[in-house]
Amino acid sequence: MITLRRLREEDAKMIFEWRNSDFIKNLGSQQREVSWEEHKKWVEEAVQHTDNLIVFVIEVENKAIGQLTFKKAYENTYVISIYLLKEYIGQGLGTKAINSGIEILSEKYENISVAAFVIKTNLHSQRAFEKANFIRILEAKSLRINIPNDHYLYMHSNKKKIPHNRLTFGQEEIDAISRVVATGYWAGGKKVQEVEKKLCELTQRKYSILVSSGLSALRLSLLALDIKKNDEVLMPAYCCVALVNAVLSVGATPIPVDISPIDFNITDENINQHISDKTKAIIGVNTFGNPISLKIRKNIAIIEDCAHGLLKANMGNKGQISISSFYATKFVGSGEGGVVMTDDSEIAEFVRDWRDYTDKKPSAKRLNDKMSDLEAAILATQLHRIEDFIIKREEVARRYYEMLKELEQKYTFFSLPKFHHDKVWYRFPIRVRIKQKEFVEKVSSKNVGIAKPIENWLENEIEKFPNAKAAYEEVISLPIYPTLRLEEQELVIKVIMESLNHIHNE
Repeated sequence: MITLRRLREEDAKMIFEWRNSDFIKNLGSQQREVSWEEHKKWVEEAVQHTDNLIVFVIEVENKAIGQLTFKKAYENTYVISIYLLKEYIGQGLGTKAINSGIEILSEKYENISVAAFVIKTNLHSQRAFEKANFIRILEAKSLRINIPNDHYLYMHSNKKKIPHNRLTFGQEEIDAISRVVATGYWAGGKKVQEVEKKLCELTQRKYSILVSSGLSALRLSLLALDIKKNDEVLMPAYCCVALVNAVLSVGATPIPVDISPIDFNITDENINQHISDKTKAIIGVNTFGNPISLKIRKNIAIIEDCAHGLLKANMGNKGQISISSFYATKFVGSGEGGVVMTDDSEIAEFVRDWRDYTDKKPSAKRLNDKMSDLEAAILATQLHRIEDFIIKREEVARRYYEMLKELEQKYTFFSLPKFHHDKVWYRFPIRVRIKQKEFVEKVSSKNVGIAKPIENWLENEIEKFPNAKAAYEEVISLPIYPTLRLEEQELVIKVIMESLNHIHNE
């Protein structure tokens, strides 16, 4: 745990020795020894706690490991400097100290600006400041600060980070929750039934049963299909681990299948390579909103996972069962929640019964899988606007495509997703085939949230699935949601362009 405390008089000797050590001296702008008289005067000013010079000692477990200083340059602009003892470099402690110091300063003073001079050859410090939301300034004419020739100027960005995901909600959701709270009936009830009816209307399914999560929907679907020990369930090698967990929870064996490099979905051709006498079900995912198309097979059930896409191209109306997740960051959310949709009355009756354990015989497979009316109230408002959400996401996707397509032509290591009308833009997945980690770090340092959308659960087994392996390594998703403002998206695009140019020119 890193902490900051204000400089004290008794720290003078310790800090003097630090400042004149070869390692710290070479990090400084002046790169010279400091006299005791000069140092003593500096300490006296710092311990007076004036606005002009604010000095912190950085501590870890009560051990002093470095110094953080804010020196007033003019008006409300401060210049920050930091050093750590050599053995503490490269552990992320500098970034944490910088963030803590700025937070303390911001609580005391309003609308401050913080600048930093970093030696051009000091890569550790550059990374530390970039991770702390500092941006390198190329043009500083408007600032009354002289920049040493061998230094870069960084300024702290006060802008809030553009997140990878952002919830879309308003007064409608707040009012809906308030009305349910006021009724005094918070568990599953009339609101759940209302949303189940709405989902049937949207997907043209006969039955819709709300449950507690997408994982619950998958698990209950497998139980309804009598999937059990020694059975095999085929699924994409590139998918959320929830699919794997659901199959394992009923004692069956998950069988990964390689994906298409175009739409990230499993294909009939790849499925045929893995079908055996033990294959009892196939879970197909509308990955990133790309609609899946699978051939119906005798004695093999198809479960369509619609967590990434509903409505378009008959998504939600394929196979024996369609399921979805309504987790907070899905394209319609209820905080937590899921649904099982089917045209089979026996499956519907089973799921409706097995989502509840109350007054039933003991069973390790019968859990509490119900959705509450509170969650259903939020979901009802989201479903009311689902078509508008889909349209707005497509508008964002089109802007990305128009603004970034030149880079796809310029760089062979970069590509955009294919654009087609049937897609629901739950994600905007780009491919970066070189220096992916460096690219993500570079973009993230500019207050733009990007992420690898799916984590590899196959570990060493991934080598058997080349398309899935490439997707895990190369695919990065950009911010895309209905509330992404035009100016925010323009900044995302600018940062993506700069970061691609950076890794290309290195």
